[in-house]
Amino acid sequence: MQSISMKLSNGSIYQKALDLENTFNDNDLLLPVAVIFSIEKNRQKLFAIAQDIEKYRMEIIKKYG
Repeated sequence: MQSISMKLSNGSIYQKALDLENTFNDNDLLLPVAVIFSIEKNRQKLFAIAQDIEKYRMEIIKKYG
């Protein structure tokens, strides 16, 4: 399987993580298990990066107000 890489800005990553969280928070979606697994795997990776972005953003806000 070939890997695809993209360059995204921190703001874009953060926004996409929030969008995924809001979209797939609804349990009424009926998708195949393989699709749900792939989405969840990607969501977890994006959300971990988004948490780091938020942590550093808050540190910068504290430092420079």
